[in-house]
Amino acid sequence: MTGARRWAPLLLCLLQSAPGRPLLAPPQNVTLLSRDFSVYLTWLPGPGNPQNVTYFVAYQSFAPPRRWRRVKKCAGTKELVCSLMCLEKQDLCNKFKGRVQAVSPSARSPWVESKFMDYFFEVEPAPPVLVFNQTEEILIVNATYQLPHCLPQPDMNYEVNFWKEGTKNKTRFPDTRHGQPVQIPLQPDTSGHHCLSARTIYFFGNPKYSEFSEPTCFFLEAPELLRTQTLRGNLSARWPRVPAR
Repeated sequence: MTGARRWAPLLLCLLQSAPGRPLLAPPQNVTLLSRDFSVYLTWLPGPGNPQNVTYFVAYQSFAPPRRWRRVKKCAGTKELVCSLMCLEKQDLCNKFKGRVQAVSPSARSPWVESKFMDYFFEVEPAPPVLVFNQTEEILIVNATYQLPHCLPQPDMNYEVNFWKEGTKNKTRFPDTRHGQPVQIPLQPDTSGHHCLSARTIYFFGNPKYSEFSEPTCFFLEAPELLRTQTLRGNLSARWPRVPAR
């Protein structure tokens, strides 16, 4: 890293001394990566470039015609990341790659390209967001997702961990197809603070696992107490109180 900094000013001078319009140092470590079902192009600033540099991004599909298309939402961005998901005329069934160029008021860099990505084989799934409901004897858990709007419903399951807060013993339930609930039976003495966490299993080629979601912790009423409260509530509704005279 020290060596790169030492040579950066010389590299910039050589680039700017070339005939034609002055050049900026090209962006570095240009990478196309997936996270949470989305795709991002990331990069680092070119060494020695001024502070007022902005960036322009384009993408290209592997399928013909192989033309570069500008990513309008990242035109002139100062960020070092650009989402390449749900773009105009983008086909996720074909490989695609991105490129980025640094621009200042008086100069620009060469374009730098990433490698191609095959989305459905390389996508990294997101963990689910869990919603749950307690009945008298069962905790019903469902997985929900906020998927990119251009993504067809993927084939995936999810696994749920359930445990009492403060303990290390977690019960993992068999993987369940997305759209189907996980039903956790509650023992008569189940009460207190408990936690849920889950991960996604994405199927396209070899199964791919997401990280487990952040624990969601909550207070569980004992089934017997919940049943008593429900019974009292039903009786109260059925037999209204008579006002005192």
